[in-house]
Amino acid sequence: MKIFKNLKIAHKLILCFLLISFVVGIVGFIGMTQIRKINANSTLMYEDNLIHLSKVSGLKENFLQIHSDLLSLLNTKDAAKKQDIETEIKKLTDEDMAISQELKNTNATGSEKDLLTKFVRSHEQYMMARENFIKLIDANKYTKAQMAFTMVTEERQKTFDSLNGIIKSNLLEARNANKTNNLIYKNAFNVMLSIVIFGFIFALTLGFLISTLVSKSINKVLIFANALGSGDLTQRIDFNSNDEIGKISNALNKAAENTRKLISKIGRAS
Repeated sequence: MKIFKNLKIAHKLILCFLLISFVVGIVGFIGMTQIRKINANSTLMYEDNLIHLSKVSGLKENFLQIHSDLLSLLNTKDAAKKQDIETEIKKLTDEDMAISQELKNTNATGSEKDLLTKFVRSHEQYMMARENFIKLIDANKYTKAQMAFTMVTEERQKTFDSLNGIIKSNLLEARNANKTNNLIYKNAFNVMLSIVIFGFIFALTLGFLISTLVSKSINKVLIFANALGSGDLTQRIDFNSNDEIGKISNALNKAAENTRKLISKIGRAS
């Protein structure tokens, strides 16, 4: 407190502004740090969950269309129409293989890796069942194709089940990431609110302290000046400080003392 009292007024004000700026800096640092965490979680949620869900949804749509096309193959004998259907199936199959390869290339870990492995295995079985069915159709073996279609349906359902597992896993991860983001937000909000309240009280306290010190000092100088103006040279400013007001007080005290000595000397000389 004594060191603060001896500081110049400009230095006192600068120190107060620095302390308040430090509090504001802490709030900003905490805010930016927590925002980075939320952004990282949001990016992970998008890249690792939403994109996966989009790919899985695309696969399921293709599977449904392919299943519809396979059923059409089973119920048509027209060669041209069969060729068109098989061309569409091949196109959808190529899309499936591309999406499946993208899923296999993801850096999945834990349960999601196991689900992807299960999907790849089920998808391969499903592809084999489809190829076998189409070969029977091309050979006009519709009775055997009817039996093979049942196998295709079973393998498709197994593949669907594995895809549904991947969807559930990604939804769970996205839900957990969202909970983490909410928790980070709440914690950051509480900490920042506490610091803001503390900073507000701290700023008011500093402002009150400085204004009180300056006001008391100026009042003492004012009382001395009024007494000096009334001819009372016995008054002194009782103020010990090295700031501007303290130096003014010392100078006025010396001026009053020198004036008393001068008057006393004149009185003795007369």
